Amino acid sequence: MDGDNAVCTASFQATHYKKAEFGSPLWRLGGTYEFALVRGADGWRITGVVMTATWGEGNR
Repeated sequence: MDGDNAVCTASFQATHYKKAEFGSPLWRLGGTYEFALVRGADGWRITGVVMTATWGEGNR
């Protein structure tokens, strides 16, 4: 955090389901989100998001 700017990170795990003609209907992945934040008169706001997938499994 630097005055009115901050960075917040969060881990995620997501499971996607889609009927597939071949293979499993599931695709799972996980990683982190990094949120850029800025503080204004009405509180903190997200000004940017970067998702970084670090692992995945299943049928993409």
